[in-house]
Amino acid sequence: MTRSATARALRPVPPSDPWSAGASPLASGQSAALESAARLPLLAALCLGSSTEDGIAPQDWPPLLCLAVRQGVAPLLHLRLRGQSGPEDVRAELARLYRSNTARNLLLDRECRAAVAALGERAVVAIPLKGPQLAQLLYGDIGARQVADLDLLLRPEELPVADQALARLGYQRATTAPVEQWQKCRDVLYAREQPGGSRLFLDLHLRLRPYGRGDALAGRIRREGLTRENLLLYLCLNLLTHRWARLQPWLDLAAFLRGEGARMNWVQVEDVARGLEWPAGVFFSLRGGGQLAQTRVPDRLLRALHPGRLDAWWLESLLGGNARTTLARCAQLDGPRGALAILGCERGPAQKLLLAASILFPPAVSLRQMDAAGANLPLPAHYAARVVSKTGSLFRRPGG
Repeated sequence: MTRSATARALRPVPPSDPWSAGASPLASGQSAALESAARLPLLAALCLGSSTEDGIAPQDWPPLLCLAVRQGVAPLLHLRLRGQSGPEDVRAELARLYRSNTARNLLLDRECRAAVAALGERAVVAIPLKGPQLAQLLYGDIGARQVADLDLLLRPEELPVADQALARLGYQRATTAPVEQWQKCRDVLYAREQPGGSRLFLDLHLRLRPYGRGDALAGRIRREGLTRENLLLYLCLNLLTHRWARLQPWLDLAAFLRGEGARMNWVQVEDVARGLEWPAGVFFSLRGGGQLAQTRVPDRLLRALHPGRLDAWWLESLLGGNARTTLARCAQLDGPRGALAILGCERGPAQKLLLAASILFPPAVSLRQMDAAGANLPLPAHYAARVVSKTGSLFRRPGG
């Protein structure tokens, strides 16, 4: 997504301590700049239509607009604020971002259909995950979601054939490792040069979970497709994958619960979620998503998925007790602290240890693809640098 010169010039403000769950980000009608920890909950409320722009001071709009761009929700913010009052330059910039995003998403939609068709001709079943079609489903507008790349799910054994099909469309793989190695990756990134020098990215997912070996949800989606219940669980997983630190997955889940919750087979959701490797992640995602959407998630489901006492303490100390608190901690969660929250969702101590090992020591080809800056290091040094970076980040203050 191309940012404006105004948005590029704005610098993120280091987050302060989370504000209390009951406090308003504009308490007492003060017009001082919003505390940065309050901006994300306020932005969420604006995008969900549960708050208005009344009382937001002019000087608070530039950082709020910058945050909306960084969090991937500027087009949705435009749709929610369209027709309301507000600073003219802000409304004009939001409208420009929305138009640009709509044009880009239309292009991506065509590219997605072409890629799926090309793969289908080679008998490869590719399932679109996110992207423009999700914007249409959740918000009724293809331009409502910022989309970084196209995401397709397929079977690992189909990857060599898929690679050949994508090469004929002009896509190049980001990794040059032999096929037997990159089949071990969670995903394989492709890029294609566009007129004007830009690049279009396509991500082939072989698994859905960010770490670990088991991936029951991916297998289920391959068998059944993105049914309503499977899509709900995938949206929960997408939130976990982003460590509960990014607003767009929160809003996607909230929008889905608002639109589809009444038609959901919650008994099936419970049965499937209890068989996943990360049921506590479903619990925290659904509880927070229901709070944001102001819609009811069945109490029976939440009780069934509630983690044990130790895991609940672990996760609530990191994520907080409600969605607003989690959003206020996003800067802290976007890193190793978020990875610790993912660990807390895994079943049992042994599985947690295995997951921790996979986080610190991913397959070599995955490491090279994730961390291009260290790709020229000897492999042991590259792993050592990753461990030092991850553990060191735990003891650094966010923004410090």
